Amino acid sequence: MSIFTPVNQKRLTNVAVVRMKSHGKRFEIACYQNKVLNWRAGTETDIDEVLQTPTVFANVGKGQLASSEDVKRAFGTEEQLEACKLILHKGELQVSERERQVTLDSKFHEIVQLVTEKTVNPETQRPYPIASIEQALRDAHFAIKNHRNSKQQALEAIKLLKETIPIQKAQMKMRVECNAKFYKQVLADLKALNSTEATNPGSNSGGASQKSGKQNKKSKNKQQNENEEATSSSSANHSSTEKQPVSSGDGGLVVESDEVNGTECEIILLIDPGLIKKVQETVLSVCKGQASCDVLSLKETVEGDEIIS
Repeated sequence: MSIFTPVNQKRLTNVAVVRMKSHGKRFEIACYQNKVLNWRAGTETDIDEVLQTPTVFANVGKGQLASSEDVKRAFGTEEQLEACKLILHKGELQVSERERQVTLDSKFHEIVQLVTEKTVNPETQRPYPIASIEQALRDAHFAIKNHRNSKQQALEAIKLLKETIPIQKAQMKMRVECNAKFYKQVLADLKALNSTEATNPGSNSGGASQKSGKQNKKSKNKQQNENEEATSSSSANHSSTEKQPVSSGDGGLVVESDEVNGTECEIILLIDPGLIKKVQETVLSVCKGQASCDVLSLKETVEGDEIIS
């Protein structure tokens, strides 16, 4: 009795299909479950642990292989492994509706967590509860994109929430220490820096520092006189009693306190995290590198129980 054994068949189990369309043709590769995302995230580097077989298919389910001519036309190479890597990088992972929903829910909760950690209610300076952010995003019909980075989507979510609820990025607390003769110039340049950021939030640090440099040259003679006054007035210990708000709101910078003690001065700032590099460059430029900028708190919020009247 003869038994027919198809030796040219390879049974694939636990298959995750990655599909890509190019030059009017469909190409698929067979991968292991959960390994595709690990490969794209960089946590898996062994291609053999990702691909079930280094072969390009026209249809994995039917076992139809893609022709060598189509592979070369679409990917510029006849090497199956190289074509598989391109499909793995650019292709779309085929998952069931249930798996897709689980992944989207996980991504959504991750974004909500990031938004909660990075923002506060500007009216109370307290972070929002996770449930409030989650409901606000659902009401705003925020669309989750599974292939995009969670941090980028969290920033987009913050912009969307500003249209419906009072929310802003939590500010950082920074301490600036410099010579008292630079005191007034530092405050003036920080104010100019924040005005520039308020009118042009997308400006880069290089442009801000160049503008600050031009302002320094224009006001050089004027500031020399002010520096002399500051130096003479700092012979005794001095502490300002009035806060000097440079700006308020998201992207703002506020001087929480400033103190001149002899020839040294200390300025405590509340700044948006996006301004930290620009503040450092501005201070060091004014003080000719003879200053220090230290971050005291990554997130300045009000703690304790809130009293509801």
